[in-house]
Amino acid sequence: MQAALDRATERGVPGVRLLQAAYQGRSLALYTTLGFQPREAIACMQGRPIGLSLTGYRVRRALEKDVEACNRVCTFVHGHHRGGEVFDAIKQGTASVVEHEGRISGYATDLAFFGMQWARPTGS
Repeated sequence: MQAALDRATERGVPGVRLLQAAYQGRSLALYTTLGFQPREAIACMQGRPIGLSLTGYRVRRALEKDVEACNRVCTFVHGHHRGGEVFDAIKQGTASVVEHEGRISGYATDLAFFGMQWARPTGS
């Protein structure tokens, strides 16, 4: 971990975000000694999609042209954007958006060890 932090410093990265499972107390202790501070709870939910569609909402694969709209959603909800994460997930094929009333109203990224590539939706 120290090598990764050193590399980020060498590259002039403004910050490092670390996601850690809350039940891993020993690693949490390690990361706090390296200067990380808990900021927010993150839920990691896994499982098969329920296959439900809601009238007026369309979920589709995210495209590069969607990054700015995703940034607006994130800034509205959290006060900052995650454009780099969204862009990387789009390149990886693991980002999706929700369209409602002609605009993007939500998005999801799956950048992790278990991130799955999208299967091309039927009719897309």
